Amino acid sequence: MSALRKVGPLVAIAGAVVGGLAVALTRTDRATMARWASNPDPLGGIIPAFDDGEVRGITVDDGASINTVTAGRGPTIIVVHGLTGTRHDWGPIGRRLIDHGFEVIAVEQRGHGDSTVGRDGFSIPRQGRDLAQVIEALEVDNAVVVGHSMGGMAAMTLAVDHPRIVRDRVIGLALIATRPAANDLRTRVAL
Repeated sequence: MSALRKVGPLVAIAGAVVGGLAVALTRTDRATMARWASNPDPLGGIIPAFDDGEVRGITVDDGASINTVTAGRGPTIIVVHGLTGTRHDWGPIGRRLIDHGFEVIAVEQRGHGDSTVGRDGFSIPRQGRDLAQVIEALEVDNAVVVGHSMGGMAAMTLAVDHPRIVRDRVIGLALIATRPAANDLRTRVAL
């Protein structure tokens, strides 16, 4: 019985602490949402859209058709979107790059946008292979590959699993808000 008497105050203290944290988090969430709602829309309400350009569907080795759109002229930048995205996510950035004299190739990953899934389904290694096959099919040289989130994971996998393509056709890799897709990518050497 004395053990229960000792636990009771601890439970009350723990409950008070958890309750206080819940109130603090709720206030923080409300303040964050209020700041977020007051931020101006950088696109002024315009829905992002990637420029019209040359559309190509690249059929990869498992039958998936990977949609690409190439716009602009100049040094090549390949952009790869994140999970649930499409080429249109790159619209505002693509427009600026094109205006500054770059060719921009937007790659829609399997099962996204106008790309199909294929027999292998979804995996980061598969998306790295897709990217390698797209780069070869488009005969890209001296490109910078830019990957956002899942697109960054595909780009890292490209570098790790397809070093010849990277060595021969890619001069740079830019990663935005991403991380290695699997622990083994952290320990493998790409080139």
